[in-house]
Amino acid sequence: MKAEKKFAIYDEETGERLGEIPAGSTVETPEQKRLKREIAESKVNQKFFARSECGKFFWSLYYPEEGYFMDVSDAVLSRIIYLMTYLPYDKNYLVIREDVAMPYRPMRKDDVKRVLGLTRQWFDNFWNSLMQTGVITEQENGKLVVCDRFRRGKLGTRDKKDMSAMKIFDNCVRYLYENTTTKSHRYLTYLYRLIPYINASYNVFCSNPEETDRSKIKWLTAREMCTILGLDESNETRVVNTLFKLSFIDKNGDSRSVIKMLQDVKNGETRRFIAINPQFYQGYCITPAEATTLMQNFLLEDREVFDNETS
Repeated sequence: MKAEKKFAIYDEETGERLGEIPAGSTVETPEQKRLKREIAESKVNQKFFARSECGKFFWSLYYPEEGYFMDVSDAVLSRIIYLMTYLPYDKNYLVIREDVAMPYRPMRKDDVKRVLGLTRQWFDNFWNSLMQTGVITEQENGKLVVCDRFRRGKLGTRDKKDMSAMKIFDNCVRYLYENTTTKSHRYLTYLYRLIPYINASYNVFCSNPEETDRSKIKWLTAREMCTILGLDESNETRVVNTLFKLSFIDKNGDSRSVIKMLQDVKNGETRRFIAINPQFYQGYCITPAEATTLMQNFLLEDREVFDNETS
């Protein structure tokens, strides 16, 4: 058998022989080891920060050119998103448990009525509409199976082929649904409808959501967003003010706004723009490090002046 080739290692200052290493090995200095350790710790801290601030999330996959579930009514869509918070990590059907000491079990139709808090008449109307969407299917055994447009876990390349994906966070969705009026749910649905326009890297509404160069982002004004939603431009102020009032209690017990309003003046006209709280939903391109920066910037203040010459 051919002997393995080795190289001797010497201390540069003393000339002392420190030992041998196999050929092809990589030698790291103490400084390199320290930097590598700090980078690894930083990544862990960033992931922990993002997880602790946002909590659990599920993926929503969609075709940007088709809009966001445009064939589903506002009322049904807001309830569908809420029900997705009951989607487990490793299964394609909804689950629920009676309390934290009990194991999860498949969610049934009666459970849906209970968690949504609807009367029998309203629930029957909702259920019929839900079954027509195909997003959730009731099996013979009562299980509520979710289509592949929603899931948890890591997405593969095939999952995102020709599609875009959005991380939507359980804590914010549940709080907003459970602590706001039915009327407010409609405004919440506006933000879901605008998901195809959220920039995948910077979490702002724009007409070029795949753009990674911040200076080239074409921000959408609140007026343009109203047009996309099919609302008259005269509703701009009411829509923005109502969205700004939407808030939730985060995992640390702090009250947070769902949106941040930014504005600038161009040619004498005041324009308003909207950024979304990354604790609500985030673009699929955003790494834990970027999510940390986005959250820290968003949480600095809820309103700010935005100096940007948007065409």
